[in-house]
This record gives sequence, C-alpha cells and structure tokens, in this order.
Amino acid sequence: MKIPSILALTIVALLQPLFLCAQEVSVWDRKYYFAAQQQAAAERVLTALEDNIPPEQIQQEQLQQQQARKTVVEEALRNVAIELALEYAFCVRGNQIFEVVDEQGMRISRLHYPNRGQMYTYKGEVRFFDIVGIGGRYSSSNFSRSTATDTDWIPEITPDLIWLESHSTNKAKIESFDMNVYYRLMDINAGSSQMARDLFDLLRLKNGGHFTLDAFAGYLEHKGRYGMTDGAWTIAWWWPVDEGIYDLNSFYKVSYKGPRFGLRAGGSSGKLATEISFAYAVLKTKAYGWWNLRDYSFEQNGKNGYGIEAGLNTSYSFTPHLALGIGLNYTYYRQKGLKESGNQPGGVYDELDIIRNVESTVYSPTLFLKYKW
Repeated sequence: MKIPSILALTIVALLQPLFLCAQEVSVWDRKYYFAAQQQAAAERVLTALEDNIPPEQIQQEQLQQQQARKTVVEEALRNVAIELALEYAFCVRGNQIFEVVDEQGMRISRLHYPNRGQMYTYKGEVRFFDIVGIGGRYSSSNFSRSTATDTDWIPEITPDLIWLESHSTNKAKIESFDMNVYYRLMDINAGSSQMARDLFDLLRLKNGGHFTLDAFAGYLEHKGRYGMTDGAWTIAWWWPVDEGIYDLNSFYKVSYKGPRFGLRAGGSSGKLATEISFAYAVLKTKAYGWWNLRDYSFEQNGKNGYGIEAGLNTSYSFTPHLALGIGLNYTYYRQKGLKESGNQPGGVYDELDIIRNVESTVYSPTLFLKYKW
C-alpha cells in the first residue's frame, strides 16, 4: 500500500468518531438506532397511559431527555480538539550514503546521493479531554537535481587513495509517514499552584504561562529513491580525468521503517508558543537497486538500525484558531550493516555481508501554518 493511501485511511479513522458524535449517532447503524429510539418512546407512552400520566407531562419528559442527550454530545465535542498544520521546508540539506566492504571488512566503494530542495509536510492530530491524542504526518519532497558520487578504493594497494570516482546527475525523491499516540504527562498553568505562579513571575510572563509535556509512541516509514543519469569519470587509475559514461540510467531505493517513541514539550505565553520534540526509532531497512551498465539488480536487508528525530519551532497566534510559525527539523536514520543479494550475467549472489554505514540525513528550516478547532 502506498504511503498516501495509508495517510488517507488514517485521516478517515481519526475523524470518524468526531463525525459520529456530531450527528448524535452511536456505533450502531442509523436505521437500528432510530428504530430502537422509536420503540423506546412508544413503550414510554404506553406505560404513561397505563399509569394515567397526563400527555403534557410525557411530552415534557421527552423534551428533557432530548436536551440531556444534546448536552452530552456538546460536552463531548468541547473535550475534543483538532489541530491541522501545513509545513514548508526550504533549503533542505542532507544525504543518503552507503558503503561496500570486501571480505576483510575494508572499504572498497562509497555511494553518496545529496538531498537538496524543498519538502511539504501535512500534519493532523485529534486530542480527547486534553489528555490523550492521536496524530500523524506525511512528508514529500520536491528536490532539485544534484550530483551523485561513486567512489572506489583498492585497499590492498592504497586504502586511502581514490582509485576510481564518477559523478552523475542525481534526481532524488523522499517520502515519510508516521502515526503516533500521545499521552499528556504534565500540564501546568498559572492557576495550577503557587509554585507555578512564582515561576511565571520569575520568568516575567505577564500574560501568564502554560507548559505541557507529552510522551508518544508510534510507527514511522521513510522512503528514498535516487536515480543516476549523465555520468562522467572524474578519477581513473588514481588520475584526474573527464570521460563521459554513456547510457547510464541506474537507480537506488531505500526504506527505513519501525516503531518510534519520544517526548514533546510546549510552552506558551500570550500569543507566542514554543515547542520542542525528540524521538528515537528502532528500524528495519530494505533497499533495491539496478546498475544498468552491469545489468546488476540487487536487494539489501538489515535490522536493528536506529533513527533520531528532533524539532524546534515558535509560533504566533493571530486568532485563537490560527497560528503562523518558523522552526528547525532534523532527522537521521542509520543502519550499521546490510546483507546484499543480487544477480548479473555470469553470477548470482546471496546474503553477502558487504554493505556498511547506510545513512539518511535530512535537515532544514521550516515555515508552517496551524489551525486549531
């Protein structure tokens, strides 16, 4: 299933309970719900007639019950908060790299693909009673073309001197998705305690303050695709050259996925708010590639990798519902080793332990627009 499809299903799943509450409909099918309500009303009328209760009193009791149901629904909606955000990351920087080693573990090749351009992120979160929340986000890149580098060494002869190196035009595309459950550990405002009021006075927060701390756990998936065309040799036999590599049309695709958990802290005073977050992930990594000039297709697999994500942002609320902000985001995913299986004319390879230091890095400043309801 594609990431956008997962995101669409996630949004539907998040908003479905709210829609049901807004329509005063339970998890039953509407037909059976209203049928049950009509039957219960008829039974109340028959019981009232048997007890000689005046019709006006019956009608008054029914109106009171309807008002009570309406009050319950309104109270439930007051304890549900929805937050949507659109984030634009500019001046994105980062890299996707991996290395190949020989049987002795000596590095013989390194491939480097830059991430350069912009990214768009869509976020959504639903909170219940300001304690528990469910949220997700989807990011997609709009990267410009850059220069990929393929560097080779002969460790038996000159382990530190480049033997071969080529450059090629790199067209990169990354997508990421995560889904999380949040739980509020701490919620402090000026009215919480005398200690809180003293702290806000010490920080000179004239408009009062509000501090929160959330723990969260969830799942993430990060995908990257890198295409290589228009290649040229820049070093050959330890000597600088400038020779074209004709008909180059290769690609490398990599995916990191696994559970994540972390903390999110926020503070606000008046119309200004700041939020900082940190997450750690345990990852499995899978990659595919095709070097067309060798007609070599391969697959790489590994587990027990890790990821680190950090974010910092500040926003200004123009209205109680609308805010604009700036921030910084950083992500780093790493797999120490992968095993490679592949085939090419004249050879088939299975579970070779030759791939090392598979890393993806993305960092950038951001602008975002946030809507709360």
